[in-house]
Amino acid sequence: MRKYTGIELMETATVGTAIIRQAMVITIGRQLLFFLPLLYLLNYIFGFNGFIWAQPAADILTTDIAVVLSRPLFRIMWGK
Repeated sequence: MRKYTGIELMETATVGTAIIRQAMVITIGRQLLFFLPLLYLLNYIFGFNGFIWAQPAADILTTDIAVVLSRPLFRIMWGK
């Protein structure tokens, strides 16, 4: 399953502008912080359907975190 394009864009932009800490959190956060806990939790609550929905839920949460962590990049780009 392909990640959202927005997540990949945020990862690339943060690495390209030397905001390494945010890029690392975005990259690692998707698998360790969101996907694995959601996998177990949703599978426990909803059974196999929870197993299926863990991936999109992790992608959505990662996108939210990527937007928040990329605010310094947006300020640099827009000159604020």
